[in-house]
Amino acid sequence: MATSLIFGEQAMQQHEFKQYAHNVIPMLSGVGGIGISISGQMAYTNGERINLPMGDYTDKNFLALCKGLMFHECGHHRYTSFDEWNHATGKTPALHSIVNSFEDPRIEKATIDYFPGAEFHFFKMTEVLMERGFWASPKEENIIDAFLLYYPSYQVVGYPMLQEYVAQAENIMRRTQGDQLTDALIHEMDKIGKASNTQDIIEIAKDVFELLKQQQEDNQQQPKPQQGQGDDAGEDEDGSQGQSQSDQSGSEDGPQGQSQSDQSGSEDGSQGQSQSDQSGDDVSQGQGDIEDTQPSVKSTPAQDGAKALEEFLNSQTVKDFHQDLMEEINQMAQKHQDSDQKGHGLDLSFDIIRRDYVSIPGYVPKDTSGLARDFYTTLHKVMFDQTRTMRVPKKTGAKIIPNRLSGIATGNYAVFQQRLRKRDITTAISVLVDASGSMGRHNMSEANKTAFALATAFGRMNVPSQVTYFGCWEDDRPGNFLHCAQSFGGALDKKRFGVSYNGSTPTHAGMHLAAMEMANRKEQNKFMFILTDGDPDSIASVQKMNGICQSLGIKIIPIGLGVKTVRGFDTGEFVCAEDSSAVNAALKEAIKYRLFN
Repeated sequence: MATSLIFGEQAMQQHEFKQYAHNVIPMLSGVGGIGISISGQMAYTNGERINLPMGDYTDKNFLALCKGLMFHECGHHRYTSFDEWNHATGKTPALHSIVNSFEDPRIEKATIDYFPGAEFHFFKMTEVLMERGFWASPKEENIIDAFLLYYPSYQVVGYPMLQEYVAQAENIMRRTQGDQLTDALIHEMDKIGKASNTQDIIEIAKDVFELLKQQQEDNQQQPKPQQGQGDDAGEDEDGSQGQSQSDQSGSEDGPQGQSQSDQSGSEDGSQGQSQSDQSGDDVSQGQGDIEDTQPSVKSTPAQDGAKALEEFLNSQTVKDFHQDLMEEINQMAQKHQDSDQKGHGLDLSFDIIRRDYVSIPGYVPKDTSGLARDFYTTLHKVMFDQTRTMRVPKKTGAKIIPNRLSGIATGNYAVFQQRLRKRDITTAISVLVDASGSMGRHNMSEANKTAFALATAFGRMNVPSQVTYFGCWEDDRPGNFLHCAQSFGGALDKKRFGVSYNGSTPTHAGMHLAAMEMANRKEQNKFMFILTDGDPDSIASVQKMNGICQSLGIKIIPIGLGVKTVRGFDTGEFVCAEDSSAVNAALKEAIKYRLFN
């Protein structure tokens, strides 16, 4: 069965984009390939898959950024040696930023050489980013970042829209850092276009890093200007005792002890007095605040350059273009999701793919007996709080029913007590587990442990349960599908819980399957647990399915793993846990919230 949600024009555009991506990506990404999925509100890549968020794919700007990111990441997958990259960049954030700034244009140029059509998408992406203020005119305070980013992007890839920015950046560099360093950096960056691999880029980046470090050392050895000296004049000249001269006015001093105000033009003939250029207040000799009488020191371009260089080399933040690009895409997707929640008349009609997942040993849960015991203790009363205990007499036992002893004389020997519990409300449970790429290894492993422990606990309670993974993906069988780790009445096999993370996040599809199967069951009490990182393909679809489940009498207990919120549910409708060991506490919180009622 195929999964298809009807979103009108938006769905058609999204479908067309996915078809385009699935046709282009295998050719671009090279050996091993890279998958693509559209889910949630986050753009990310884990080296094996590119995930793009649910957004308005009829928005040409949003589509341009998504295509640009797709081509960029495919370029990395095909041309970047991540082992060498990670080894080199793990030493310092500044070096990491330089490698990023140089490797990005190299792989983009290589992608264009291999697939000339990529040039249009890179250029369009850059135009959109500039319109949104993502790339802006370089400033003195960020000149190192700007120059190392703009120059190779223009020289290597040839972005025409960056020509003016490159000219501005070079001008600021020469003014603040000097011609010698600027020329040396240009000489090194001109090698990027000839680099053939990631190691070449790393060597160039190291040379640039050493140039910047040497400049920093030279700056630190320069004598600092003394307070009150005119830095802009370029020389130190002392006037007569008690005199001060404004650097900007160019006026001449009057008699000893006088100074001429540049702005007011007035003269004060009293010895030991000076008039403030800005305030016009007189300060008598030996009186007033000493700091107020000190002339302000205006920084020179060289000092501004030294400060910018110092901040770049000491920064703990890594400059990463594609991470910033993904954040820009995420913000656009968020705005779409916010409007999507207001309603677009969604038609929630779709079929569901169901397949068996091939277990991965590294993800098979280990010892979960203690966790299952905790779950049993916490949930047993919730599942069976409405029971009736009946005292049934029998002929053998350990406890006698006192008022039946008189019957022994008449031959009635059923005087021993046996208690039978009769459930007034029967229960069925469906557990849904998120297997999307955004879960990551840690959350996925914790989800597998939690799901298996829950299934074990429900088995001990003799409560029929089913565990289904949604968002599963296998490269040899592309497309999201649902994997049933345990069916109602089926045996519990730990190996079937060895699921990895890789697909999209069709939470609504998992809920739809569970709702259909739960609706046909005879049990009166029905619960649906959802273990997820809280970022579904469509918030609106989850909200609609939540309403459908409520109308069917199915109680939803969403559990966010490693997150603080579960999208698609209001505050108070979900609980969160950092890992599997914290799930039991989250379940107790859910009981307190009356999510089981």
